[in-house]
Amino acid sequence: MPRRPAPFLALLLLLLLSAPAARATVLRRVSLDELAHRSALVFYGTVRESFSHHARGDEGAIVTTTTLDVQHVLKGRPEDVPARTFRLTQVGGALDGLIARIPGQPCFVPGQRVVLFLERTSSGWAVLGFEQGRFVVETPADGEPVAVRQVGEAAMADPTTGEVTEGRDDDLRVPLSVLFQRVRAAAVEEVDR
Repeated sequence: MPRRPAPFLALLLLLLLSAPAARATVLRRVSLDELAHRSALVFYGTVRESFSHHARGDEGAIVTTTTLDVQHVLKGRPEDVPARTFRLTQVGGALDGLIARIPGQPCFVPGQRVVLFLERTSSGWAVLGFEQGRFVVETPADGEPVAVRQVGEAAMADPTTGEVTEGRDDDLRVPLSVLFQRVRAAAVEEVDR
């Protein structure tokens, strides 16, 4: 039986050990201030419904469309949400026993209150920074609403150093009133420019 050269075995071992990391989603880290400045639209609303379907009738990629009732537009043009209802379609979802999931992409649950940071894309709107751009609003026992960001499975890459860390390190809790103030301040700064 021929012997495998040591470099071949080392390469094989390296590939096997790095395989799980290769499947993980790595996102560019986006700070709260950057979210506020880069977003074209930021609003506070409640998820009415979220359902998966094919992009083109009975065929095409699985997508999920979420309808939200908008309570407050914190940044953006009024014509972006004229009826106070907003529809967001994202690639992925669960349909007919098939699951197409993109780690780091936000999922929505009917009744959930959220603050969304959105950017324009060639196909409509997208949540800026995936999970980084969605804050779920919770009301703890003391009564002051808190906006909670949970990044989840995706790893985060620091844009200045290139260092990659676990996404959970970027989870964030901020009083809802403070989040509103920071977004409105960013919007005012942009108007003043």
